[in-house]
Amino acid sequence: VNLSNMAAMGAVTRWVLISLDAPSGLSVEFLDEFFSGMRSMAEAHGVSLLGGDTSSSPDRLFISITLLGEGKKDSLLYRHGAQPGDDLYVTGTLGDSLQGLHLAKSLKGKTPSAEEQFLLRKHLDPAPRLMEGKTLAERKIATAMIDLSDGLLSDLKHICEESRVGAVIWAERLPLSEALRSLAPGGPGQAWKWALKGGEDYELLFSAPPGRASDLTSLAREWP
Repeated sequence: VNLSNMAAMGAVTRWVLISLDAPSGLSVEFLDEFFSGMRSMAEAHGVSLLGGDTSSSPDRLFISITLLGEGKKDSLLYRHGAQPGDDLYVTGTLGDSLQGLHLAKSLKGKTPSAEEQFLLRKHLDPAPRLMEGKTLAERKIATAMIDLSDGLLSDLKHICEESRVGAVIWAERLPLSEALRSLAPGGPGQAWKWALKGGEDYELLFSAPPGRASDLTSLAREWP
C-alpha cells in the first residue's frame, strides 16, 4: 500500500519505519516470518529498514508503517494536474483483485485452475508500479496520477475533483484480463462492472495529453 502511494507520485522509495503492538501470545516464529517478508519486499524496491517501535497489546496485533521517499520538486506528480482534452490510462488490467477476493472466499479447499491462480495472486500479492510511476514523472508524460486502491470510479473521482475536470469512460475500452473475462459472475459481458468498482488492483491511473500517445505505446512494450 505504501509503495503504491509512492509510485503514484513518481517518487523514489528510501526508508521505512515499522511500529508493532503485539499481544503476549504472539509467537517469535510469527514475528521472524513477518520481518523476513518485510525485508524481502523492502530489498526488492531499494528500501532500508531504519527501525521503529514495539509495545504490548492486550489481545491483537497492530502494525503501523511509515515509508519515506524523495523526488525532484518539478517532477513529482499529484492529483490536480489533469487538463481538458487529456486521455486516461492505466498501467495494467482492472478488476482482477476483486475477483480474486471473491474466489478466495468461495474456493473452500478446491484446487484453483490456472486462471483462478492468476486472480488470487493479483489479490494476495499485488506489485507496486514504482518503475512505471518514476518513468512517467521523470519524462513528464503524465499530468495527474493516482494509484487504484479504491477502484476506478472512486479514484478517478479524486483526480476529477482536484483537477476540476470531468471524465468519460468507455466500458469496451477498459483493460480486462482474460481470466476476469472468463470467470466474472454473469459472463464475459459483465466483466467491465468488476473493473469499474474493484479496488486494491494497485495499478496507476493517470492522465496525459493526446500528443504523448506514441511515447506511451513505446513504454507499454517495455513494461510487464
